[in-house]
This record gives sequence, C-alpha cells and structure tokens, in this order.
Amino acid sequence: MKYLFFLSCFSILFFNCNSENNAKEQDGTFSLSPVAAHLYSVVGEKHDTAMLLMKDIGNARHKLRNSLNNVQVDSLQKLKILDMLLGLKKAEDAMMNWMREFKNTDLDEDMYKSMSETEIIAYLSKEEEKIEAVHQQMLQSIAEAKN
Repeated sequence: MKYLFFLSCFSILFFNCNSENNAKEQDGTFSLSPVAAHLYSVVGEKHDTAMLLMKDIGNARHKLRNSLNNVQVDSLQKLKILDMLLGLKKAEDAMMNWMREFKNTDLDEDMYKSMSETEIIAYLSKEEEKIEAVHQQMLQSIAEAKN
C-alpha cells in the first residue's frame, strides 16, 4: 500500500512538471502560460506608455538649456535649472537601462524556457514594478521641469 501511495505521488509530480513544460513549448514553439502572457503584456504596455514620455523629456531638456542662455537668469535659478536637467537625464537613463536589462521573450527565449512558471511570473512581476518606478520618475522629472 505504501508503495502504491509513493508511486501515485511520484506520478502526479512527474506529470505536473511535464505538463508545465509542455505548456511552454508546444509543437516546437515557445509560449507563455496565459497568466504569464497577460503579465508580459502589462509590462509591455507600461513600457510603451513610458516611451511616449521620452519626447516630453527631450522637449523639456531643450527648453531648460535655452533658458540657461538667458542673460536674466541668476545663479540660483541656473542651479535649479541644472538640477532639473539632471533629473530629466536620470529619468531618461533609467528608461534606457530598464530596456537594456529587460529580458524579451523573443531575444531571451532560452532564459524563459529554463524557468518555471512561478519563476517567470516572479520575474515579470518584478519587471512591472521596475518599469512603473521608471515611469513615475519620468513623470516627476517632467512635472518639475514644467514648473
């Protein structure tokens, strides 16, 4: 009876592990589970929304640089402008760094294939938090520059 119980447990674990792998790679093509695919699309949408702010950052930097050349700007105002320029540059750099570090399913398929469903969801959840933080940093730096 114990033998049958252990055999049953082993079979369940074996088939669960195999079914997870089969869900990721069917017919030789890689695909995320529905939960992971949804999370991946959320990360992508947040990235796309943040990318739209890159033009605003560029415009704000251009206006601030032009205002530095204004003869009527005193040294305190120049320091504030330089701080705002630095904030915009840091926000832009944060976006570029996030994009460089993010593992895309097309380019980094082997990484995703090597991960369990839980690991993929954990990775994508962390990336969602990161891109959200970058997005907020961008919004804040643009708002400060506009004021």
